[in-house]
Amino acid sequence: MKHPSRPLSPFLGRILLVLSGLIVSAACVHAETLNLVYPRPVSAFDHRSEYPLKLLELALAKSGTAFTLRASTAVMNKARVADELALGREINVAWMVTSREREARLLPVRICVFKGLGGWRIALVRQKDLPLFAKVRTLKDLQKLAAGQQLDWPDTAILRASAIPVETSSSYDSLFAMLTNGRFSWFPRSIPEIWAEAQSHKGQGLVVEPHLLVRYPSAYYFFVNRRDERIAWLIESGLERSIKDGSFDKLFLEYHGDVLARAKIRDRVIIDLPNPFLPPQTPLARKELWFHSEHARTR
Repeated sequence: MKHPSRPLSPFLGRILLVLSGLIVSAACVHAETLNLVYPRPVSAFDHRSEYPLKLLELALAKSGTAFTLRASTAVMNKARVADELALGREINVAWMVTSREREARLLPVRICVFKGLGGWRIALVRQKDLPLFAKVRTLKDLQKLAAGQQLDWPDTAILRASAIPVETSSSYDSLFAMLTNGRFSWFPRSIPEIWAEAQSHKGQGLVVEPHLLVRYPSAYYFFVNRRDERIAWLIESGLERSIKDGSFDKLFLEYHGDVLARAKIRDRVIIDLPNPFLPPQTPLARKELWFHSEHARTR
């Protein structure tokens, strides 16, 4: 027998309305999965992306958003990375040293990925040139020795602003060959980078110089397109949570604790350089964002 249809009770109607809302919300969450594309490493020997990528994953996980991460199809230098981000094309997130120009074109997340260590530079040199660097005590001494840098790195302008001669290349990989061939005397590398690079190129007679540390204020940020404010906010909120709960520092030391000990900062002569290109918005006053070595000797 067919029963006549009856209207839903108000109570049951409210339950169905709530359930419908939950289903719609779940669908929206799924639909709003954040799909991020970052620059592919420039070579098989380039391990510089490992830690920033892990930190980005940590920040996004802490933000509570669903996300995917994948490398770009193309390999690109920093100039192209900035162009692709600014134009909203192949990538939508990257990590780079900041500068006034980059912050004018792109949207930075002003929490330094490397806690300022990008401006703590140790020299990769030819083993036979080690005696040259053992004599360096002052900036005047250093100005006699040409450095090598990539043309589009902000560090190139920082070094030149202190009258340090710089030879440049448009290719990261070619800089190691140029150093091996004596085109310049030293390749300034950050503490997080240099040990892996020295290991990768040990067959070329390149070694980590044990005597000197060149230091200048620098910040290495995650950048996005200026229209991608939501992406920037999610990364920033996740980083802030990771700073607060200690997971940022835990990851930082997991990747860099050994190399910091290996660098023996307190045994090095430290030459401090100014960075006239550092944006004024850099949060230098937030001490928790930066690495400190209170007992390091300075010159």
